[in-house]
Amino acid sequence: MIYADQKLKNITLTEPKEVSIKAKGTITLYNEFGTNPQKLLAGTFISDNEGKSYKTEEVINIPGYKVDSDNKIIPGEVEANISAFLPGEVYNGSPTDFVVASFKGSAKYNKIYGKLKSPFIGGVSGIAYTIGDSDITNIDKMARTTFKNDLIKKVGASIYPGYILYPNAMTFSYKIKDDIYSKTPETKIIVDGVLSVVLLKEKALMDNIIKVSLPKISSEELREIKINNINNLSFNFTNKEQLISKEMSSISFYLSGDMDVEWSPDVEILKTKLLGVGKIEVPNIFKQDPGISSASVKVFPPWQKNIPSDLSKINIILK
Repeated sequence: MIYADQKLKNITLTEPKEVSIKAKGTITLYNEFGTNPQKLLAGTFISDNEGKSYKTEEVINIPGYKVDSDNKIIPGEVEANISAFLPGEVYNGSPTDFVVASFKGSAKYNKIYGKLKSPFIGGVSGIAYTIGDSDITNIDKMARTTFKNDLIKKVGASIYPGYILYPNAMTFSYKIKDDIYSKTPETKIIVDGVLSVVLLKEKALMDNIIKVSLPKISSEELREIKINNINNLSFNFTNKEQLISKEMSSISFYLSGDMDVEWSPDVEILKTKLLGVGKIEVPNIFKQDPGISSASVKVFPPWQKNIPSDLSKINIILK
């Protein structure tokens, strides 16, 4: 299971720096002009409803529009990353509407347009604060404690019954943006975290441990054995640098610790084997079941030489 999440953290930046950075954002471009795609070259000027200018960062092909059964036009659309024309905080924000500047005065101007997808952020110029070594230390401490524990709780709440998550059967990683700048020391940063875990099916794991410990065990005997504290075993990857991905088909690990194993013979099968046999044969029957370490038999009346032939008259007590 791979679980990803984000955490917004308040932080006080400690390192001032002279910078000149342009804001960046994402818009959705629409084509209501024609059924053919419309190509915009990298560096095409885009204007917003506030009069500010931006440039496209790559070549963009806006699909042509389609017409539905009611003869209604369904615009072609594509997302586009654009950056501010000038550096500075003035471009940070959420303008709503966009047009292609070069189309002004043509029929395309109102038919090929844009809408905000994600706000413009990151624009700053002059003296700004950025992440220093002490900030990185604080972020790392938070990520590997509070953030990681929050992800573990969320993953734990979504585990299906019958599966085990061992504390060491997971890997955690996080990242933050490299270009974090703020005009004031106090700011917020986004931490992206990923918790990858290996879940083990309890019944399959238990059966495997028993088969390795008792190679000659039969399937009937296997059903009689239970490991009561299997959750308390210690899990470790064979490879200490193990990475977990969705493409994995197998993984190597080892378990260690003391196990509380309970072997409870099938009472009904034992009763069937004892039907009508002589008292002297009972110990040999019990010896055939490796789940029985010792046993005694009592027959009433005492002079009776055979076990009853009626199942209801045979009582087996497990201790």
